[in-house]
Amino acid sequence: MGADDYITKPFNFELLESRIKNLLAQRRKLQKAFRKKIDVSPSEIEITSLNEIFIKKAIDLVEENIGNSQFSVQEMSSELGMSRVNLYKKISSLTGQTPVEFIRTIRLKRAAQFLKQGQLTVSEVAYRVGYNDPKYFTRQFKNEFSITPSQYGKNGNGKS
Repeated sequence: MGADDYITKPFNFELLESRIKNLLAQRRKLQKAFRKKIDVSPSEIEITSLNEIFIKKAIDLVEENIGNSQFSVQEMSSELGMSRVNLYKKISSLTGQTPVEFIRTIRLKRAAQFLKQGQLTVSEVAYRVGYNDPKYFTRQFKNEFSITPSQYGKNGNGKS
């Protein structure tokens, strides 16, 4: 039914503490797993659990709207059929990111893929991934990858 665990009353506080620690450890493992999947290539996630199905839908939705600079968390929550609050809780519990950070990460990963190909200018890449301001895009890219987009494109792999 969506519950992660259940304890009957009366319960032992040591048991409660142990279960909480286990749930937190499982949540951290899930976050690490989803971060790795987002880092690799957003389009290549295999579907195995309800959480992965949700993340896949969210990634697909962001990719469909990758060039739409007006795509918002409100629009995303509406398309996924949930409230902004529930979307925030779900995305942040699974990825450790807010929905805005989730969208930004996918956009920047796609931008990195475009830059590796070396066929587009930084401005063209910025517009293709939904940024209206190439300077702002450059700042965001540098925050994510610790290297400017032009340096990333020149190196071909993002490594200095």
